[in-house]
Amino acid sequence: YPPQEALALGTPVLASDTAVHREYLDGHARMLPAHAPEAWAAAMAEMLEEGAQQSARALACAWAAPTAEARCAALLDFARDLSGGTG
Repeated sequence: YPPQEALALGTPVLASDTAVHREYLDGHARMLPAHAPEAWAAAMAEMLEEGAQQSARALACAWAAPTAEARCAALLDFARDLSGGTG
């Protein structure tokens, strides 16, 4: 998943504000409306400013990959929700 790979390297991430990005990036990326080119252009221009780069890098560096146990637990919770909470 490229955004997580970028975070693992301490690279700031801009991502469309979708459920999957909110789940996998867990607040460590700047979320933008998917269909708002002006917002994307402004965010990219802001990233060129030194202070913004430092803040974005700090946010990226704070990210930690979920453990296998956490992923399995989330999948089990999801399966339980699908089955109506049994099992």
